[in-house]
Amino acid sequence: MLAMLFFRQTATGAGSILAPLRRRVHDSSSQGTFRRQRFGYTVSALARSRPMPAISIKRRHKLDHKKAKAAAEKIARDLNKRFGLTYEWEGDHIAFERPGLSGSLQVGKTDVRLDVELSFVLFALKGPIEQQINKELDALFGKA
Repeated sequence: MLAMLFFRQTATGAGSILAPLRRRVHDSSSQGTFRRQRFGYTVSALARSRPMPAISIKRRHKLDHKKAKAAAEKIARDLNKRFGLTYEWEGDHIAFERPGLSGSLQVGKTDVRLDVELSFVLFALKGPIEQQINKELDALFGKA
């Protein structure tokens, strides 16, 4: 397709109009990845393939490991009951998901880490979701 665009641009002379809309730009800051630039916006190909968590919270706690895992289990059961979120323990972390949301809660000996990926629709509610998560973590693991 790019070859056809190149041929069309050079053969018809319309390349000066179409060229800014479709071009690849080398991004040296992301170690050799390419970005596609359209209409002045640039989206990294890596960003589309590996989504970053929309919400990432790391919280220290003073509970022993067994009590911290029990608190994490309580959070997961509550979210399952309230929002239909399914979860599964994998060692010391819980993987959870529901339509529009997925993530994990890692329980360490001195801290917990929560990473949540939100769909485009739920991303608009990131602030209130993050506030509610912080309230729950404060109640079970102590204030940050």
